Parts: sequence; structure tokens; C-alpha cells
Amino acid sequence: MKEIWQIICLSLGSIRARRVIEGKQLVLMDHGELYRENLKKAKMDVTEFLVQYRVNGYFDASNKVTVFLKNHRKEEKVC
Repeated sequence: MKEIWQIICLSLGSIRARRVIEGKQLVLMDHGELYRENLKKAKMDVTEFLVQYRVNGYFDASNKVTVFLKNHRKEEKVC
């Protein structure tokens, strides 16, 4: 329990520590443009991304949607 508390305090006090612990968010798609380098960093191929994109209710890739990968979860932000 003490180790968890130390990690929490460290992440609150230091931006660098927070980035190491939580990771940085990746932009996977922005306004219809797919970022293949970020897909590679996320260890996700284009087919898997498109399947998840359609499962979440988006069928047209030209929508003005920004898709982030944050902390190994996909989050979508409609602009």
C-alpha cells in the first residue's frame, strides 16, 4: 500500500513521472487522416483500427472525428 501511495505522490508532483507512469496519448486519426506511425506505436494495424471505429458507430472515415489512444484505451473526441 505504501508503494502505491508513493507512486501517486510522485505522479502528482512531476510531469515527467506522470508521463512515464501513465503514458502519452497518441492521435490515431484526425479529420479523416490516419496516422500510421502512431498506429505502429500503439501496436495496432489499420484493419483492427477500422473494425473498432465501426463498432463504435462511425462508418465514414471522412467524418470530422479525432481518435486518441490514451492509457491503452481508445477515446474519441468529435470536433
